[in-house]
Amino acid sequence: KIMSKIRLLSTEEIKLIAAGEVVESPASIVKELIENSFDAEASSVSLAIEEGGIKTISVRDNGKGIEKEDLTFALFPHATSKLISFKDSFINNNDCYGFRGEALAAISGVSELILRSRPHTTPHGYEISSHNGKITEPIPCGTNYGTTIDISNLFEAIPARKKYLPSKLPVERCSNTVL
Repeated sequence: KIMSKIRLLSTEEIKLIAAGEVVESPASIVKELIENSFDAEASSVSLAIEEGGIKTISVRDNGKGIEKEDLTFALFPHATSKLISFKDSFINNNDCYGFRGEALAAISGVSELILRSRPHTTPHGYEISSHNGKITEPIPCGTNYGTTIDISNLFEAIPARKKYLPSKLPVERCSNTVL
Protein backbone atom coordinates (compact mmCIF):
# COMPACT_ATOMS: atom_id res chain seq x y z
CA LYS A 1 0.00 0.00 0.00
CA ILE A 2 1.36 3.40 -0.93
CA MET A 3 1.10 6.16 1.65
CA SER A 4 -0.23 9.44 0.33
CA LYS A 5 1.42 11.71 2.90
CA ILE A 6 4.94 12.23 4.06
CA ARG A 7 5.44 12.08 7.81
CA LEU A 8 8.41 12.50 10.08
CA LEU A 9 9.58 9.44 11.93
CA SER A 10 9.67 9.50 15.70
CA THR A 11 13.00 9.64 17.51
CA GLU A 12 12.52 6.02 18.56
CA GLU A 13 11.88 4.92 14.98
CA ILE A 14 14.95 6.81 13.76
CA LYS A 15 17.10 5.14 16.41
CA LEU A 16 15.84 1.68 15.49
CA ILE A 17 16.52 2.23 11.79
CA ALA A 18 20.01 3.60 12.51
CA ALA A 19 20.72 0.71 14.86
CA GLY A 20 19.70 -1.77 12.17
CA GLU A 21 22.19 -0.19 9.78
CA VAL A 22 25.09 -0.40 12.27
CA VAL A 23 24.21 -3.65 14.03
CA GLU A 24 23.88 -6.17 11.25
CA SER A 25 24.38 -9.31 13.30
CA PRO A 26 25.87 -10.61 16.56
CA ALA A 27 29.20 -10.94 14.72
CA SER A 28 29.22 -7.20 13.92
CA ILE A 29 28.64 -6.46 17.62
CA VAL A 30 31.52 -8.72 18.68
CA LYS A 31 33.80 -7.04 16.11
CA GLU A 32 32.92 -3.54 17.35
CA LEU A 33 33.34 -4.41 21.03
CA ILE A 34 36.67 -6.16 20.54
CA GLU A 35 37.96 -3.22 18.49
CA ASN A 36 36.90 -0.91 21.35
CA SER A 37 38.88 -3.13 23.75
CA PHE A 38 41.97 -2.86 21.56
CA ASP A 39 41.54 0.92 21.34
CA ALA A 40 41.39 0.97 25.17
CA GLU A 41 44.84 -0.68 25.17
CA ALA A 42 43.57 -3.96 26.61
CA SER A 43 46.14 -6.73 26.89
CA SER A 44 43.43 -9.32 27.56
CA VAL A 45 39.94 -9.70 26.11
CA SER A 46 37.44 -12.45 26.90
CA LEU A 47 34.29 -13.24 24.99
CA ALA A 48 31.26 -15.33 25.92
CA ILE A 49 28.23 -15.84 23.69
CA GLU A 50 25.06 -17.88 23.95
CA GLU A 51 22.77 -18.97 21.14
CA GLY A 52 24.98 -17.41 18.49
CA GLY A 53 24.88 -14.06 20.29
CA ILE A 54 21.10 -13.68 20.22
CA LYS A 55 20.67 -14.55 23.88
CA THR A 56 23.90 -13.01 25.25
CA ILE A 57 27.20 -11.50 24.23
CA SER A 58 29.72 -10.57 26.91
CA VAL A 59 33.04 -8.87 26.22
CA ARG A 60 35.42 -8.16 29.09
CA ASP A 61 38.77 -6.39 28.83
CA ASN A 62 41.50 -5.03 31.08
CA GLY A 63 41.89 -1.76 29.19
CA LYS A 64 41.88 1.84 30.42
CA GLY A 65 38.28 1.78 31.56
CA ILE A 66 35.71 4.58 31.35
CA GLU A 67 35.33 7.28 34.00
CA LYS A 68 31.95 7.58 35.76
CA GLU A 69 31.31 10.96 34.13
CA ASP A 70 31.72 9.46 30.65
CA LEU A 71 29.73 6.23 31.05
CA THR A 72 26.37 7.63 29.96
CA PHE A 73 27.95 9.50 27.04
CA ALA A 74 29.41 6.20 25.80
CA LEU A 75 25.88 5.12 24.85
CA PHE A 76 24.90 8.36 23.09
CA PRO A 77 24.85 8.55 19.27
CA HIS A 78 27.86 10.31 17.75
CA ALA A 79 29.88 10.00 20.97
CA THR A 80 33.56 9.09 20.84
CA SER A 81 36.85 9.21 22.67
CA LYS A 82 38.74 8.79 19.40
CA LEU A 83 38.29 12.29 17.94
CA ILE A 84 38.78 15.71 19.45
CA SER A 85 37.42 17.70 16.51
CA PHE A 86 35.78 17.14 13.14
CA LYS A 87 39.12 17.79 11.42
CA ASP A 88 40.52 14.70 13.16
CA SER A 89 38.16 12.51 11.14
CA PHE A 90 40.05 13.41 7.97
CA ILE A 91 43.46 12.57 9.36
CA ASN A 92 44.84 9.13 8.63
CA ASN A 93 45.01 7.88 12.19
CA ASN A 94 46.53 4.45 12.72
CA ASP A 95 46.11 4.74 16.49
CA CYS A 96 42.59 3.29 16.48
CA TYR A 97 40.62 0.53 14.82
CA GLY A 98 38.13 2.84 13.18
CA PHE A 99 35.42 5.28 14.11
CA ARG A 100 31.72 5.61 13.52
CA GLY A 101 30.61 6.87 16.90
CA GLU A 102 27.46 4.79 16.62
CA ALA A 103 28.28 1.27 17.75
CA LEU A 104 27.43 1.38 21.46
CA ALA A 105 24.42 3.64 20.92
CA ALA A 106 23.13 1.35 18.19
CA ILE A 107 23.75 -1.82 20.19
CA SER A 108 22.02 -0.35 23.25
CA GLY A 109 19.08 0.62 21.04
CA VAL A 110 18.34 -2.96 19.99
CA SER A 111 19.17 -4.93 23.13
CA GLU A 112 19.46 -4.95 26.87
CA LEU A 113 22.97 -3.71 27.66
CA ILE A 114 24.93 -3.48 30.89
CA LEU A 115 28.21 -1.58 30.83
CA ARG A 116 30.57 -1.85 33.82
CA SER A 117 33.86 -0.03 33.86
CA ARG A 118 36.68 0.75 36.23
CA PRO A 119 39.68 2.87 35.31
CA HIS A 120 42.97 1.89 36.94
CA THR A 121 42.85 5.12 38.97
CA THR A 122 39.61 4.42 40.86
CA PRO A 123 38.84 2.26 43.93
CA HIS A 124 35.68 0.77 42.33
CA GLY A 125 33.77 0.79 39.10
CA TYR A 126 30.43 2.07 37.89
CA GLU A 127 27.62 0.46 35.99
CA ILE A 128 24.96 1.74 33.65
CA SER A 129 22.35 -0.19 31.76
CA SER A 130 20.17 0.39 28.75
CA HIS A 131 16.99 -1.35 27.76
CA ASN A 132 16.28 -0.68 24.10
CA GLY A 133 17.85 2.77 24.33
CA LYS A 134 16.63 3.90 27.76
CA ILE A 135 19.79 4.58 29.79
CA THR A 136 20.06 4.47 33.60
CA GLU A 137 22.24 6.68 35.76
CA PRO A 138 25.67 5.30 36.79
CA ILE A 139 25.72 3.35 40.05
CA PRO A 140 28.78 2.06 41.96
CA CYS A 141 29.66 -1.58 41.39
CA GLY A 142 32.41 -4.05 42.10
CA THR A 143 34.26 -4.91 38.92
CA ASN A 144 37.78 -5.55 37.69
CA TYR A 145 39.90 -2.91 36.01
CA GLY A 146 38.79 -2.33 32.43
CA THR A 147 35.37 -2.61 30.85
CA THR A 148 32.73 -5.33 30.64
CA ILE A 149 29.79 -5.08 28.27
CA ASP A 150 26.96 -7.60 28.62
CA ILE A 151 24.34 -7.66 25.88
CA SER A 152 21.18 -9.74 25.99
CA ASN A 153 17.93 -10.20 24.08
CA LEU A 154 19.28 -8.85 20.82
CA PHE A 155 16.61 -7.53 18.43
CA GLU A 156 13.71 -8.33 20.79
CA ALA A 157 12.22 -4.93 19.92
CA ILE A 158 12.70 -5.56 16.18
CA PRO A 159 11.12 -8.94 15.41
CA ALA A 160 11.54 -8.48 11.64
CA ARG A 161 15.30 -8.07 12.10
CA LYS A 162 15.55 -11.04 14.44
CA LYS A 163 13.64 -13.22 11.95
CA TYR A 164 16.49 -13.04 9.42
CA LEU A 165 19.31 -13.97 11.79
CA PRO A 166 20.87 -17.44 11.61
CA SER A 167 19.33 -20.18 13.72
CA LYS A 168 20.39 -20.46 17.34
CA LEU A 169 23.77 -22.01 18.04
CA PRO A 170 25.04 -23.81 21.16
CA VAL A 171 26.78 -21.95 23.97
CA GLU A 172 30.27 -20.86 22.98
CA ARG A 173 33.01 -19.45 25.20
CA CYS A 174 36.54 -18.38 24.46
CA SER A 175 39.22 -16.32 26.07
CA ASN A 176 42.30 -14.94 24.45
CA THR A 177 45.24 -12.85 25.54
CA VAL A 178 46.17 -10.09 23.12
CA LEU A 179 49.88 -9.51 22.60
